[in-house]
Amino acid sequence: MKKLLFQLLVMASMIIGLWYGLNAINWMKLFHVKKMTSQTEKKLGEMCWNTFKKEETELDNHELSAYLDSILTRVCDANQFDRSTIKLHLVSSDEINAFALPDNHLVVYSGLITSADNESEIAGVLCHEIAHMQSSHVMKKMINEVGLTAIISITSSGTGGEIIKKAAKTLSSSAYSRTLESEADIKGADYLMKSDLDPVAYAGFFTKIDSTAKMDIPTWISSHPDSKERAADILKYAKKKKYHYVPITHMETLEAIKKDIRD
Repeated sequence: MKKLLFQLLVMASMIIGLWYGLNAINWMKLFHVKKMTSQTEKKLGEMCWNTFKKEETELDNHELSAYLDSILTRVCDANQFDRSTIKLHLVSSDEINAFALPDNHLVVYSGLITSADNESEIAGVLCHEIAHMQSSHVMKKMINEVGLTAIISITSSGTGGEIIKKAAKTLSSSAYSRTLESEADIKGADYLMKSDLDPVAYAGFFTKIDSTAKMDIPTWISSHPDSKERAADILKYAKKKKYHYVPITHMETLEAIKKDIRD
């Protein structure tokens, strides 16, 4: 009886202690921090893109915008992402490149489009970058490169242009850690298969542009090392899944857009 009474007293003490502990947490403060972080990312994304576009030529091509939007819409609908949160930017450049900036800014170079043989190759790259967004890899890398305190200070004051410029350059031209890249590879393949697009073409894009690059290595592949090994990992993963390919547009649409970009 005494043992049971002692156990009940211990349990009651634990419950009271837990109750006081939860009440001691400043939930409003935590909510404020989350809200502040969201606002900080939004401001940081704007600053990065505004800094970046000063040195690049934005591409105004309605056909290409509509084409990429059709791919993004398919992917977002199939994976239950909010398409309106992805801010698509087109850059006129022969570089084979695409990358994500904070707050879901997705930058796509025209060179990526002209180098692709089909929509699944393009979709694979986009899905890879969306995976970085969905997994918060972009902000993790920014915090690692710049530091959270510095980011909050920069976005609050609107100063620190050189730091933002360097950070934006890092996001556009260098890889994440091998772990984060592998995570984005597999998630990207998953997004493709759920969207009825071809992960084999996605894997093939790694090896294709790597083998044809020669001395002038494309930015997207040079910042994503071990291309053949990663392509093999994607293919191995895709073999375990069931999927089928349903085209979004006719092949002639992509060829016409590529011709328009080159002209």
